Formats: sequence, C-alpha cells, structure tokens
Amino acid sequence: MALPDESENSPTSPRDQSQLQYDKIGSSYSQVKQLPTSQVEIFNLHAAIAPCLASRNGTARVLDLACGTGHYSRNLVSSWGAASVVGVDISPAMVKSAKDITSTKLGSQCQSLSESESLGHKIQFMVGDAISMGKLDDRGFDLAVGAWLLNYSRTEDELVKMFGTICSNLSTEDGIFAGIAPPPVPKDHLAAAAEYVNKVVCPKTSQPPWRFSVRYIEPLNNDDGGWKIEFMMFGDEGKETVKFVTYHLPMEAYERAARKGGMYGQLVWRDVTRTVAVDGDDEDAKLWDRYFEDIGGHFRGLVVGKGAANL
Repeated sequence: MALPDESENSPTSPRDQSQLQYDKIGSSYSQVKQLPTSQVEIFNLHAAIAPCLASRNGTARVLDLACGTGHYSRNLVSSWGAASVVGVDISPAMVKSAKDITSTKLGSQCQSLSESESLGHKIQFMVGDAISMGKLDDRGFDLAVGAWLLNYSRTEDELVKMFGTICSNLSTEDGIFAGIAPPPVPKDHLAAAAEYVNKVVCPKTSQPPWRFSVRYIEPLNNDDGGWKIEFMMFGDEGKETVKFVTYHLPMEAYERAARKGGMYGQLVWRDVTRTVAVDGDDEDAKLWDRYFEDIGGHFRGLVVGKGAANL
C-alpha cells in the first residue's frame, strides 16, 4: 500500500492535517483553557508580555498567532492593555469559533452595547498559516504572541519560517515575540525526557489530577531530533474530550531558528511560576509537585526580541 504523500502541497501534508484536526475540534478547544494547568499558562504568558504592554501605554498593536478560539486575543484588549489585536489561526473552524465566542463574551462582560462594540472593533480574526502568511500590512505590530504556535513545527526549517513571519510583522527593533512552547530540552536528552514523561508523569495506567495527558508517540523521521506528541484532555468523568497531535523539537532548534528567522534580540526561556492550588489526596499533591518541580510543567515561556540585524 502506498504511503500518503506528506509534501507541503499534498492534501495529506502535515500542515493540512494540523488544520483538519482543529477544524474537527472547533469551539471544543475553548475547554482547554479551563484546565488547572491553563491557569498557570495564562498567568505566565501575561507576566512575560506585561512589561512590553506597559511600555506602550495602551497603544500596543498585537499579533496573536495560532489564536485558536481567541482566548488571548480577548484578554489582550479587555484586561491586559492592548490597543488592538489581530488573531490568526490555520483553521477556519477555529477562526469562526473565535469570532462567535468573542461576540458572545464581550456582550455579556460589557456594561453597555457601545462598550462591547468598542472592544469588538479592537479585535480582528483571520485565517492564515504562520509558516507562509508573510507580512500582513505596513503598520506592523509592537508585540507578537504565540501561545502554542512553535510546537506545530515538525522541522527546524518550519521554525525558521515561523520566526521569519514574526520578524517581518514586528514594526520596530524593540518589538518582541512571547510564546508558550515545549520545555527546552537538548537534543541528546530529548529521548530520555520523552520516556520519563510517558512512564512517570503521564502514565497510561492513571489519569493525572491536571486532567490532561501528554504522550510522546514516536521520534520524527528527520535529522532534527524531534518527537511527535499526542495531547488528550479529560472531562469531569474521566472521558476524553479533546485530542490533537503536536511536536517537540530540541532546544537548539528553537534557538537557532529564531536567529535564522531574523530575531537578533535577547532570547530568554522563562521558568514557570506555580499558581495552582492542589486539591485531592496526598498522592495528588505529590503528582503536582512532580509536574512543577521535576519537569517544570509541560511548557516554558519563550521571549525573543527582534533586535538589530547587525547583532
């Protein structure tokens, strides 16, 4: 039997598969932001971008890449101080959900129709692929956000293209990219880290108290040394509610790609600040300790400045 063609232009290419899996998930993805660990993610991303937003004094224009159902786009204009946001996602279904949810949420949160309309005009959602979309307009953006963007790159070359898009859309040298990404693990240690997560942190035999599971499925069939990952979210009764595939590349790939893509400013992997209170028995508490202390959670913040081209 012939294997499916995974070239970039094939209907079954990894980029098309990424779009299709989220077209199927649609608005259900908003449940992910209700997870206990998502509260940690939200807190840490806000901490990473707060200085940039504050320095713009309410004038920051923000590009939200891989915006999903628009959670961060809404937070950015409603409570984090951005002047405007353009949210971009590869999935048309996600973009439709982002528009629908934003209209509903702003309508319920605002004191008046005029306030809701004012905030609504600050957010625009569009379909696009961060690998290939290029520069959106001549104005550019002060800040680019990518919460779970970089983990959809299967290769370092795709990462370079993503950072190229980010760089071309930042309007000034002091613009920054702030993302949520897989933990920075050196290439030589990634296989051991995958084994540890599968056997100790998220074993198949139990459901962790953080209500999701990360499984390292297999090494990617290329020279970059990454892994294919499956993410599963569980509801209150332990039933699987959301599942999707993503990727974890070595730390060196993210760092090299940022420079190759034109981001020459300071690059910082931010440690995760714990914000979750532990509920449950002592065994749950030990698992939460392991989640934060042994692996530092399933993500890190990555902040990269655009910088000057001659650096």
